[in-house]
Amino acid sequence: MKIEIQGKEFELRTTLGTVKLIEREFNRESIIKIIERAENMSAEDLIKLIKPAVKKEEQQEFVSLLEENYGIGEAYELIGEYVEQLMYPGKTKEEIKEIQEINLKKQKSLNKVG
Repeated sequence: MKIEIQGKEFELRTTLGTVKLIEREFNRESIIKIIERAENMSAEDLIKLIKPAVKKEEQQEFVSLLEENYGIGEAYELIGEYVEQLMYPGKTKEEIKEIQEINLKKQKSLNKVG
């Protein structure tokens, strides 16, 4: 996933290795629990969530540009898009929606059985 801030492009990594880095930022809490809390996170925690996605040598510049150019609403939107890519790397929004709908149907049918 790529984003551009003030003309500078950053690649946000969405690999399992990045998930491990994020979990370390949050004291090894599972990524699922971190994501569940994302909509109620402070600005500092939002940055903590997305910072590991950027190459180490670009993190300081990325955080500075993010803090100087994004509002809180934009930060939440970015995190939302990023979380989708963490869960389903390389998929389009439409593909992710289809996968989520299928998973929801499966969950509903399992709930009826149980």
